Amino acid sequence: SHSIKRWQAALVLNASRRFRYTLDLKKEEEKEQIRRKIRAHAQVIRVKGLTNLLKTNPEKGIHGDEADLSCRANAFGANRYPRKKGKSFWGIKEGWYDGASIAFAVFLVILVTAVSDYKQSLQFQHLNEEKQNIQVEVVS
Repeated sequence: SHSIKRWQAALVLNASRRFRYTLDLKKEEEKEQIRRKIRAHAQVIRVKGLTNLLKTNPEKGIHGDEADLSCRANAFGANRYPRKKGKSFWGIKEGWYDGASIAFAVFLVILVTAVSDYKQSLQFQHLNEEKQNIQVEVVS
């Protein structure tokens, strides 16, 4: 009967621990919900602050009369991609180093390949000469 009481006590203890654990989980979930709400409110405040700063409406955009548009263009610049200037055929003024570096790299590769091929052909000739100089003695 003594061991039964211990077992019951252990069961009660485990049950209370489980209950406490579920309570902790609920508290954490509530905290997370509160955090989410705070984040959402902060986002709304940021958007409102930004729209006030830019003097615009998040639903309708800018009202866009001529004076407002010219003021915005002066403040933020034109809303266009910068156009690239057309390059001449030789490209001497700007960017010539790109073409020169590519040409130099190609020349270097050709030179190294040619030297390597030449060395290999010399070795091949040398091996051929050695092969022809093999003397065989025939014993009858």
